[in-house]
Amino acid sequence: MISKHNNSLIDHVLSTPLTRFQGVCYRMHNPIWAWSPLSTEGAARVGGRFNPKGSPALYLSLKPETCIAEVAGGASTRLLDL
Repeated sequence: MISKHNNSLIDHVLSTPLTRFQGVCYRMHNPIWAWSPLSTEGAARVGGRFNPKGSPALYLSLKPETCIAEVAGGASTRLLDL
């Protein structure tokens, strides 16, 4: 069930003009789940935090540490301290 708050947030995002980003982005990719680094198929198939099932998404980060934290989910601080 989508709340009224989520509906207004979605309406806001959809009505915001698109902008172009030019810079370096990072992505961690596991070839078991995604055989192409630019594939959005897995995100579309199962959905994710920011995309519902059926909606493709390419999750990127501006820092490699953020990718590690996202993939490791909580154990990341130990990995980054090495």
